[in-house]
Amino acid sequence: MLKRPKLFICAGMACFSVIIFYEFYPSITEAQTETVLSPVSQNVTHFISEINHIAEQNDNKIIQADVGALVETENENLSEWEKVLLADVIKFDQLKYSMNRRKARQKIITRALSEPGLFQLANNALLNLESTVDKYPQNQAQLRIFAIDLLKEKAIQGDDSYLSNALQKLSVELQSQEKWAKGRDQDLIDLLGAWIEAKGVAEVIENPKELFSYYGPKLSNVYFTAFSLYLKNGTNDGEVDKILRKFRQKNS
Repeated sequence: MLKRPKLFICAGMACFSVIIFYEFYPSITEAQTETVLSPVSQNVTHFISEINHIAEQNDNKIIQADVGALVETENENLSEWEKVLLADVIKFDQLKYSMNRRKARQKIITRALSEPGLFQLANNALLNLESTVDKYPQNQAQLRIFAIDLLKEKAIQGDDSYLSNALQKLSVELQSQEKWAKGRDQDLIDLLGAWIEAKGVAEVIENPKELFSYYGPKLSNVYFTAFSLYLKNGTNDGEVDKILRKFRQKNS
């Protein structure tokens, strides 16, 4: 871990040298530029390569960590599969600091999806909040985030039934309660975002009916927040703004 700052400093100095070079020698020919800057470019490339190599090594250490080393003794009441799930959740959370976060986390997701029992445990944990808080008190929030990512990936692979079911059940749950459990509205926002990302912004804008089939008046702010966060990632900002304005007017 101590190598990273040194490498970043060296890479930054190399880039700074390139800027100074161009500033003070603007009339140099292309051939001369290549001759002078080639060693600098090679050094920068080498530094970046070494940084990525170190990052990948650290990621693999996290991914390959033993379950027993991650799951504390207070979790001894968990089944073996539940311990594996908890270990994956911890690894998934730790990788949020990785330089290659998306790639590294995808390895955890792919492995979890290859084990039907593990996937089902994560799905059930998302839907049964009370039981999840009781079983995983220190990691229940991270577990729900992990489960939603699993459902999204499952939908991207062509099976959106689990994501659709979770959207329906959580929508019904929130509409039936006067006071929502802490973070439960964020779960629904994340599920709506997962649906948008799995289906694509263009398809959701073109055919929003399926997504709105889970909607109820009490969920107005939840939907508006999800749309504001996730539909804005689309390229057709004017169309997105129009949908958001209509949605706000309809539910104001």
